[in-house]
Amino acid sequence: MAYEARNDRCPCGSGRRTKWCCKLPAGPGPEDLAGAELTALVRSVVPVLRSRSCIELNLLLERVPELPRRHDSLAWPLPRVFPPELEALRAVVQDDDVDAVRDALTEAVAVLDSKAGRAHLARSVLALRDGGKLEAAPAAAMIADLASGSPQAVTASITEAVLIDVGATSIPTRLVLAGS
Repeated sequence: MAYEARNDRCPCGSGRRTKWCCKLPAGPGPEDLAGAELTALVRSVVPVLRSRSCIELNLLLERVPELPRRHDSLAWPLPRVFPPELEALRAVVQDDDVDAVRDALTEAVAVLDSKAGRAHLARSVLALRDGGKLEAAPAAAMIADLASGSPQAVTASITEAVLIDVGATSIPTRLVLAGS
């Protein structure tokens, strides 16, 4: 079968151009582009991690979950309309039911986790690093964790976002007092 270009007549027989009729695939979607961005970002931080020993790398990766707690800009961007899994997580966090939080968090992460969200979080990590608020090694470890597909950084980020959303944590860097 010959390739039809966008400006060729559509093979469906309508007589219209392909781009205005049945259309050809437009190329990579947002998730594919976010995955490519994550790959590029992890390649850019590899030199920072390359000189570390296995023990040092493990220690850096163990610190990844605490980063969203220390930097509220690493909280996961919550959707405008909450899916039921996120509503359930919010409810159990407000009820302070630790056992239920674990189950609800797993379900919420499964629904919210995406390459686009991971790429957004990686860009936030780089902004903190470039602004001097985060050292290069922990930033590189978090970006590597995000690119690896591990749920560790995403889970910590979603947890922090929900805590902020329900008012269960202080957010001193975003606190603005009227009249000060």
